[in-house]
Amino acid sequence: MSSSGRNNSPAYGNGPGVSHPKALQRREHLSRRSLLRTLALGAGVAPVLPNLGRHFLSPAQAATGGIRRMIFVNNPNGIPGTGEDMFNHWFYKPGPTFKTGQFGHILAPLERHRDEMVVMQNLEPYHLYDTQGGSDSHTCAMIEALTGNFEALTPGVPGRGRVASVDWHLSQTVGKMLTPQFPMLMTGVQCGGESSTILENGERYFGHNMNPYDLYQKLFANLVQSGDMNAGPDPKLLARLARRKSALDYVAKDLTEFQKRLSGSERARAELQLESIRTLEQRLGSGVTMPGGGARCGKPVLTPQSLEWKPPNSRNVAELAVMMNDIVVSALSCGLTNLVSMQNYGGGDHQSTCNFAPVNTTIVPGTSYQGQSWHALSHGDGDPTGAFFKAAKVWVSTMVADLADKLKAIPEGDGTMLDNTLILMYQEYGCGHDHFAYQLATVGGKNMGVKVGRYLKCGDIGPGKGMKVPRLLVSLLNLMGVPVEKWGPLDTGSGPLPTFAA
Repeated sequence: MSSSGRNNSPAYGNGPGVSHPKALQRREHLSRRSLLRTLALGAGVAPVLPNLGRHFLSPAQAATGGIRRMIFVNNPNGIPGTGEDMFNHWFYKPGPTFKTGQFGHILAPLERHRDEMVVMQNLEPYHLYDTQGGSDSHTCAMIEALTGNFEALTPGVPGRGRVASVDWHLSQTVGKMLTPQFPMLMTGVQCGGESSTILENGERYFGHNMNPYDLYQKLFANLVQSGDMNAGPDPKLLARLARRKSALDYVAKDLTEFQKRLSGSERARAELQLESIRTLEQRLGSGVTMPGGGARCGKPVLTPQSLEWKPPNSRNVAELAVMMNDIVVSALSCGLTNLVSMQNYGGGDHQSTCNFAPVNTTIVPGTSYQGQSWHALSHGDGDPTGAFFKAAKVWVSTMVADLADKLKAIPEGDGTMLDNTLILMYQEYGCGHDHFAYQLATVGGKNMGVKVGRYLKCGDIGPGKGMKVPRLLVSLLNLMGVPVEKWGPLDTGSGPLPTFAA
């Protein structure tokens, strides 16, 4: 595990333009780190507030209490065939501007969110193209997706990562500190056999919850007195909120005293921190009503109540995925967690079938395609048009668009929840089953500093010709307040992805 994720990074110190006399530095009245720990008041309400100094909040984030959220969504396998023409057809064909570029099959469902997106082409992980006795290609690709590093080549122990995936690392740092009850929400459909989530020890995590009814109970059983969205909040919940609000009052007083020691722009920037705390106080004081007049925090209504979720039965997958989206949005809006990993199907899994509309609407009854796994569809298996696989890939994008729609529908501060939430839709392969030329996209995150409405060409097509995936992973970690410059033992430390974020 790289030590770059530790809190001893210089980025945790005083930022540019902020100078404090040594006498003030020795005072223990207000410690930056203790302030952040105080703000982490338990699961459910505390936002990610950057440290004082370099990490002062932007005005947009201050207006929402400094909330930062991230959702990782896997769209398994890559794009059939090779070459620029296939990418143009399936993913994105660049134009003179991002608005004039053409969204291909996979991105088409996200067209209505174009202005909130960043489309990236030709990223690649650090990959040993001679696997040297490593795992099968699919396992290796799943390990690389969110680590950016080729698997650890341990004799007799295949399928281990060299470094934790960024979703897991965030859950163990930011997540455990701010929402310890639910450091990261891990959901999925038909994903028991594959995972891109890698633990600190290099092992793959296969615990994504495919059962929406179980996940519902774990998240919302104690939130309100009944399953009714309009029910009053649990008195115990209100008591917890009152205690947290009292602690915030104390922190605000300390920050006010600290602000008196500053002058000029530093004082103005400290005021943003105070505004963020005032916003959070108002949010807590109003029970469980969201800021900006948004949707009331409460349990989502799960209907119908008897969908079959267990693999390999997949006839209810489309409905299950929508239900999972509803659960995710409710959990985020209630502040139960700020991190989500959604694993829908998986790269090399043969056990999960794709017998659900719209994927199976093109399958001719009686052919060998009835009951095929996602993995089989990704290989084409005699289907030169790729119609089945295309329907599956487009379906995942449709679910991402549905998730973005629901986040955008909830006002938050001066914008919406989508402005404070970054969705990453990633593929573990690029060309066919090759480990290069990743085609990726993000939605949202404008208030987090993401420069939305843009296309980034991250190198060319071909092994060794693309920009390395850790550049994007470093950007994601930085956006969530983790100040790293590289990720993983193979990374040469070139910093974040250029121009992705402010």
